[in-house]
Order: sequence, then C-alpha cells, then structure tokens
Amino acid sequence: MKAIKGIKRIGVVTLAVAVALSFGGCASKVSTSSSAVSSETINASNAFTERDLSGEYDESEAVYITLDGSDITVDGEGVEIKDSTATITKEGVYVVSGSLEDGQLQVEAGDEDKVQIVLNGVAMTNSSTAPIYVLNADKVFITLASGTKNSLSTTGSFVAIDDNNIDGVIYAKDDITINGSGSLDIDCYEGHGIVSKNDLKVTGGDINISCTEDGMQGDDSVRIADGSICINAGDDGIHSEAEVLIVDGTINVESSVEGIEGEVITVNGGEISICSSDDGFNATSGDTSSSDGTAEESNERDFGGGMMA
Repeated sequence: MKAIKGIKRIGVVTLAVAVALSFGGCASKVSTSSSAVSSETINASNAFTERDLSGEYDESEAVYITLDGSDITVDGEGVEIKDSTATITKEGVYVVSGSLEDGQLQVEAGDEDKVQIVLNGVAMTNSSTAPIYVLNADKVFITLASGTKNSLSTTGSFVAIDDNNIDGVIYAKDDITINGSGSLDIDCYEGHGIVSKNDLKVTGGDINISCTEDGMQGDDSVRIADGSICINAGDDGIHSEAEVLIVDGTINVESSVEGIEGEVITVNGGEISICSSDDGFNATSGDTSSSDGTAEESNERDFGGGMMA
C-alpha cells in the first residue's frame, strides 16, 4: 500500500483505513501540514438505492431500440424518432443495440419518470453534441449489459442545439446512475466525458474515459460504489461542486490537473491511483477542522499531488 507523503492546507477530506492509494510520478506541488486525515465509516445505503446497485431489468417489459447506421427502429412505445435522433418520452426500460453515426439518444420524460437505458452492444458517435442527452426525467439509469462492449464519442467541437450548454459525451440535466457489468468507452474531442447537473452515481461496469476537460462531473455529487473507472482527463479526473463519495471500486486517473476535486471528499474504500499535474485530491470546503478539534477556515485542501511515497 502506498502512503500519503504530503498534505497541503487543512480541509474536508475523510479517508478510511482500508483505502489503497497511490500517486504516480507526475509533476506536482506538495507541502506538509499537521495531520488532517481521519477515519470514518460511511453507510452506503443512504447514498445509493437498491435500483442504483442492482443493474437488473425485465426484458419482457422492455422497449427495444435498434441502431443501424443513420437509421433507428423501435419495437414498443415511448420513443419518438426524427432523423437520427431517438427521444424517450416516458418511464420504462429501453434496450439499445447497434451502431449510430452522427445521431443522438435523448430523454425528455416526465418530472417523476424513471428511465432505464440498457446499452446492449452500442456504438454511437456525434460530430457536434452529446450522443446521450437527458433533458428531463426524475432519474436515468444507464445499464451496461453483461458481456457487452459499448462506445460513445463526440468527434468534434460542441455546437449549441438548445439553451443548455451541452459539453459532455453523456450530458444530463437530472440524476444519472451508471450500473451493470459491461464495458463503456467514452471519447471526447473537446469537453467532458460524463456530466450530470445533479447527482452522478457509478455502481458497476468497466468505464474508460478520454477527454480534454473533466472525466466525470456531477454538480451536486459524484458517488461511486463499485466498478472500474479509468479517467484520462485534460482537467479534473472526477469533479463535483459539492460532494465526492467513493465507497468501493477501482479508480485509475492516468492523467489530470486535479485528480479528484470536490467541496467535500469522502473515501471509504476501493483502490485509487492518481497521476496529476497539480493535486491528487483537492477539497475546496471553507469550513474545516484540525486534528486537535479546533475550527479553522481554508479555501481548499490539497493532498497527494502525484507524489510517490
């Protein structure tokens, strides 16, 4: 196990003793301070629902969407087709397979609708926007079907298609969960890999991301319960404006500026390897506490910073 050698500025990062951390030999800034790492057990049941974790679906109730070049066909209800765009309009399970060139899968369902998209051997590209775009739903589950390989890519610069600033290969205005046991490759010529403007959860799958900005971004939270994530990012590997919670899984940030960044970062398990040009972990909470229990103020706390221990 690698040990943390440097801590810079006290902030809110909580690490459990079972976590294996390594920081690769990347250029970075590291300075030392008093001990600011504590052990705490996190109850994952409060952070993930049973459906988040299961990745199961009923094939008999599913709607089947077949992609074929620039054509899309549907067996079932709840999907509207226009040119090379399929729009899911109501709650349900939708199994998607095949290849689509310069197309998009949209979700525009009701505020209370839960939509499950099963990627069952999918290859989708789009030259100027997100191949998967969630405009509205209560929650969207993206399930990677067992034994399948899936790929999503944006091959050019993002061009606005509405009032939203779409800047990720998967872009969601609502909560999304990625689960299942298949694989997913995400490539982005310019922008982020996966974006949720609310909560982003990962509970399974083999996910490989290559992008010029953040690998994974969840404005309200990024929560990881399991799976294998490999994040080649031009900016942050994992980023949240609020909470990052890692319960288990394998995370390998091969390149980044900040490895993992959030207002509060809690790591309770798993194996994490980070190569960053700046900080391995960057917690930006302003209200912090030191090892002797006294309150302090700090804009951020960085540690790790890519340094081998």
